[in-house]
Amino acid sequence: MAETEQRDRTPVRHVVTGAALFLVGAVTLGLLIFINNSQDPAAVKAMMDLGLAGTSLVSATAQLLIFLGGWMIWRAARRRRR
Repeated sequence: MAETEQRDRTPVRHVVTGAALFLVGAVTLGLLIFINNSQDPAAVKAMMDLGLAGTSLVSATAQLLIFLGGWMIWRAARRRRR
């Protein structure tokens, strides 16, 4: 019985974790876009401190989080339908 309850909760955990990863990735990309397009001195300093390599690394990591979060949500939704 405990094993059945564990299986029932696993898709919910995947959805919650996936949604959190997706949200963190999307907010990170949004912040990168903001600091890239803003004329605010703090945003310009943040962009210069990150540099080209740092910006690319943060962007790639955020895109990976979005992809992983979406995949986890999709996988949990497919399992639930079966």
